[in-house]
Amino acid sequence: MTQAVVYGKPDNQCIWCGRAKRILEGMGLSYAFKDVSANPDLLAELKELVPGVRSVPQIWIKDEYIGGHNDLVEWLKTSVAAIPQKKARRRLGRCWLPTRFR
Repeated sequence: MTQAVVYGKPDNQCIWCGRAKRILEGMGLSYAFKDVSANPDLLAELKELVPGVRSVPQIWIKDEYIGGHNDLVEWLKTSVAAIPQKKARRRLGRCWLPTRFR
């Protein structure tokens, strides 16, 4: 079952998309990746969901709109209880968060 949705671009085009996906993987969350660079319909879908959006990634977790990469990091700081595995929580403490957020 998919627990998160990420609208973005491939890792070689968007470093923040790759980092957001690695954070989700570190949390143990499965996600659906929607490549807006390869499919104009997905870009239109994203703009309908978040009018005025100008950057990727854009992330939803369990139907809750989180925002971009930095929003995901901030969400994690306040939602540690939402992380399903103790092991993943430990990894987030040091490895998965960017240095400036530790």
